Amino acid sequence: GTTLVSTNMRDEPNAPLTATRMGFLSLFHDAGVRTWASFEPVLDPVISLRLLHDCLPYTDEFRLGKLNHHPEIEKTIDWTEYLAHAVARLRAARKPFYVKDDLAAAAPEVKLTARERDCDAMAL
Repeated sequence: GTTLVSTNMRDEPNAPLTATRMGFLSLFHDAGVRTWASFEPVLDPVISLRLLHDCLPYTDEFRLGKLNHHPEIEKTIDWTEYLAHAVARLRAARKPFYVKDDLAAAAPEVKLTARERDCDAMAL
């Protein structure tokens, strides 16, 4: 598994490129290894949703969080809109996912099942 945060190297200067991480997810998935991706921190919801969409074919499970500890940026993001779009895409693709507490609290209008809130159900 891996985190998928951004396509901009400046956001994670010491981390492997996002394309490299996605490539390894695909390789492992094709080899029969269960894969997961965590979308946290969310710096730009549009980019996070695009990355989520792009890795759907080779990612088995998803973890969704938000940005924390950056209140000036956090308040500019519509967490309800972000979570609603992510949940709709994952449900349509029939992919299991878990929504972390911080994101669920920031978007209480998005109705989630008990399974979608159960972090233990995501243990690989």
